Amino acid sequence: MKLDLDQIKLALAGVLAVALALGIGRFAYTPILPFMRESLGLTSSEAGLIASWNYFGYLIGSLSILFPLFNHRLKLSFILACVTSIASTGLISATVNFDLICLTRFINGFCGAIVLISGTSLIFSKLENYTSLDLRLAHFSGFGLGMAVSSIGVMICSNLNIDWRGQWIFMLMICLIFFIPTIKFIPDQSETMLQSKKIIAKNNNLSFFLLCLGYTCFGFGYIIYGTFIADLIHKSDGLMGMENLAWLVAGIAAIPSAIFWQRIGALTSIDRSLLFSSVISAFGAILLLIIDNRAGILISCFLYGFGIPGIVALTLLEGKRRYNGNVTAGIAILTTSFSVGQILGPYISGNIIDYYGNYFYAIFASGIFLTFGGILMLSPSHLKKQIIKN
Repeated sequence: MKLDLDQIKLALAGVLAVALALGIGRFAYTPILPFMRESLGLTSSEAGLIASWNYFGYLIGSLSILFPLFNHRLKLSFILACVTSIASTGLISATVNFDLICLTRFINGFCGAIVLISGTSLIFSKLENYTSLDLRLAHFSGFGLGMAVSSIGVMICSNLNIDWRGQWIFMLMICLIFFIPTIKFIPDQSETMLQSKKIIAKNNNLSFFLLCLGYTCFGFGYIIYGTFIADLIHKSDGLMGMENLAWLVAGIAAIPSAIFWQRIGALTSIDRSLLFSSVISAFGAILLLIIDNRAGILISCFLYGFGIPGIVALTLLEGKRRYNGNVTAGIAILTTSFSVGQILGPYISGNIIDYYGNYFYAIFASGIFLTFGGILMLSPSHLKKQIIKN
């Protein structure tokens, strides 16, 4: 299918929006965290709590989009959330107070949810009539793009001896650059989006519940690795200095993830592809516990990054099929489920790391919950067959 310029602009708006609000707004915390811990003297539990506040904001934002104030004004909500997300990315540099840092991360998380849900709804509604799903799934490449760009940014700042505050300002500048084409290309909300869409699926209630539960487990598992991987590498003998390279590899691997796993889903089924991608990311996490040299770290990050955005994209696609109701509401419910896992993951794992004095049990839990989440997201018929087979 030949793409016209308008379609490319729509896809670009989605990619850059996800990159600035989530790829950078959320995930820049990972490569900057070692510098913040050294400067502020943060414990692992405190570092995890800061991350959890971001995901608590994400939870509240996910719930907020269900209300008409946001749901009936998706474009305005999207624009305001982008602006506030960018501002909160820079504001964290203005304080060393722990509570205020948590507040800025809460605001950033709140806006991230609004940007993802409203942006996905606006762009998918415009592109859903095109035969190629790749154009819509390119939207989720923004996760990897933001991760990669934030890694490069921290590398540059580190080489210039710029501290963690300056690094967040650098991220603010990148987000502003991304925002210019985003605001120009984002579409208006269509009238049909305000109407409930009945998408009936067999075993709809049970299947959607299992999808939400599996997505919660996924959120818990993926965010442990995503929060602490750079800090783990930074504190490992013989590995210090490669944390930004490792996160860059994860970001690059994440860029084609959604499109690749959707094509696997087309050959098998979306829910089976969700299981495969979850297992790949889980294997990447567990690999850290088996191989702790430079090559092992890079392979681990590649596998982790290669699975994560695909899981997010395919879960939303599968949710659209299983949920009987308004598409935006379905995305919001799934994102809320995801947020619960994200809130619990960093805080619980941070305390585990402090208690045991190492990352082993936290990373092991990451791998287990990623795998379990993929199993739960199987459709009831596939899950039943798998249980009988085992």
